[in-house]
Amino acid sequence: MYKGGIQGLNRLSDYVHRGEVRDLRSRVAAILVPAGLLVGAGILLTPTVEAYRVGEIKTRDLPLLLALVAVAVAAVTATFTRRHVSLALVLSSAGFVLALVYAFFGAPDVALVAVLVETVVTLLLLGTSKLIPYKVLRSQADLPLGGKRWRRIFFSSVAGAFAFAVVWGALSQPAAETTVAEEHIRLAPEAHAKDVVTAILADFRGLDTLGEITVVALVVLGIATLLNRGRLP
Repeated sequence: MYKGGIQGLNRLSDYVHRGEVRDLRSRVAAILVPAGLLVGAGILLTPTVEAYRVGEIKTRDLPLLLALVAVAVAAVTATFTRRHVSLALVLSSAGFVLALVYAFFGAPDVALVAVLVETVVTLLLLGTSKLIPYKVLRSQADLPLGGKRWRRIFFSSVAGAFAFAVVWGALSQPAAETTVAEEHIRLAPEAHAKDVVTAILADFRGLDTLGEITVVALVVLGIATLLNRGRLP
């Protein structure tokens, strides 16, 4: 009975794995569609009087707008890319451009973290693709997507429109109540910082940030040592 149960669980695991690999995007869409419907219902039932305001675009905002356009292009390109290596590179490009956006907003710490995360994730995806036989990757990339094309385009457009409406409304309506965040923003220049996040990480959490940087540096040194001694392929 024990052996039969183990074999049955292995067969069930193989079946679920084949289903996830075959229709991963469809499974993700099955979660996003009801979420989009709930968000859309919230937008329709929420009063939107003076909720959407068109702000002023200045010349200094042009680099930020170009970076956001690049992020949008990379995100749309990822939906059409089928090859695993190309998909990893496209996704990483979107992350790196987002790091540039964080830098434009005056958050260099967040930008550095984004660059580190995107670099590690990209190397991990490329390394994993290298371990999988090329024939398997090619056969998976050539599998047709489930569902009709017009249906995917429709749901993607609706989800994008709802997300845009939520973000626009949130940015057009700042919090009315007074919070301690306003005091932090006002006192940020006195801490010799351009933004509040940098002041908190550099002053209040300086030792903690130093510890995190030390851990990352030790990991990099360890990997470099193993590579130089030939212990890693």
